[in-house]
Amino acid sequence: QSTLSETAFLMACGKAQDPGLSLDPYASLWLTPEGINYAEDFAQNVIPLAAHLFCLRGRYIAEQLLAFEKKHPHFTLINVGSGLTSYQFILSHGTTTHELDQTHVLDFRSQRIKENTDKGLLPKRNIHFHPVNLNSASGLDQFREILNQITNPCFVLFEGIVTYLEKPLARISHRSDFLT
Repeated sequence: QSTLSETAFLMACGKAQDPGLSLDPYASLWLTPEGINYAEDFAQNVIPLAAHLFCLRGRYIAEQLLAFEKKHPHFTLINVGSGLTSYQFILSHGTTTHELDQTHVLDFRSQRIKENTDKGLLPKRNIHFHPVNLNSASGLDQFREILNQITNPCFVLFEGIVTYLEKPLARISHRSDFLT
């Protein structure tokens, strides 16, 4: 049975196989031996072309973010279910990022970001980590509070998380009345 962290590694492994296609030159920084084994097993037993699909999905999102940045040079990226993405690192340093995910994913992620930034492998970025469970009322309140505090243009990314949300909560991604 897969967990959120396994699927996050799966995406990163796929994108790392072809950084030119995925537009993610940093994907390999998230890899672990366990994550690589999971991705190889997935490719052998589930979807042989998964890496290419993940690259294309990542490229599409990266292109959308870069186009948004051209229109709004100092915007806020809210990455809901951030997993092990690298989008904020291909954007300019003027972008603020809020990452929402489970505590264990954000712990791993923040540690890797610090290590790789200290080594000069990742550019420094303004990132705020928010451990949150969007399947709870308090998690939704926390998400709403983050959104309500943002005054500049905002790009909210729900990449892959909808499969982990309970059905009624998955509908918030398109509801303007979610904000107060």
